Amino acid sequence: MTEVEQAADPADAPDWGAPRTKIVQWHDPMITASAGSGLSGLEFLRAIRDGRLPAPPIAVLMGFHPVEVGEGYVVFEGTPDESVYNPIGMVHGGYVCTLADTVAACAVHTTLPAGVGYTSIDLNVSYTRRITTESGTLRAVGSIVKPGRRVAFCKAEILDQGGKVVATATSSCLIMPQAGAAGALDQAEDDKGPDEEQGPGGEQVRAAVYPGALGDEDPPASAKAPINAIHLVVGYAGSVVY
Repeated sequence: MTEVEQAADPADAPDWGAPRTKIVQWHDPMITASAGSGLSGLEFLRAIRDGRLPAPPIAVLMGFHPVEVGEGYVVFEGTPDESVYNPIGMVHGGYVCTLADTVAACAVHTTLPAGVGYTSIDLNVSYTRRITTESGTLRAVGSIVKPGRRVAFCKAEILDQGGKVVATATSSCLIMPQAGAAGALDQAEDDKGPDEEQGPGGEQVRAAVYPGALGDEDPPASAKAPINAIHLVVGYAGSVVY
């Protein structure tokens, strides 16, 4: 039988000195979300970059912001502090993962016309170097690999202040046109059929938009069927990352 130790009495804890604090302030997130519905992705992100719209709370909480915004390309900067340290004395991988997710998906967002939404389907992050407060300001570069009417492929690269790569990531985003907005995407895409896209290597992938895509319904079995080598399962709990 495994022996289970009881938690120590907090009153017996050693004196660690005064706790450190961090104050986070943010604006109503719906101010930005509402304004974004009438702007293209490029206009929207540039408005946030230029301070014409308030930054989303996640960016304020984690201390990163956009510094460059172009079509299919974004650069964010952030300086992690001790508040995002893990138990072994370095920046938690979740901070870097959030930064990578943000810039990769925002690169996709810059290519979308007004009225078209998106959400992350997947994210694959590779960590190449440890990050501490001595790493300085991180520079996160997001770029689009291949746009699409249903699925867009993107990537991210995170560098420390010395220019060394600390992490890389690949991702894909589900494109969700609203009524009347699909035509703007069709103008830039060849006709590939109603539910098929090609991956970066030309392979076919399926990503259907069906009832419940933003709710709690389970996807139908047909939506899980793979085509050729790639099998995408749409994340129903996903949300726009920035």
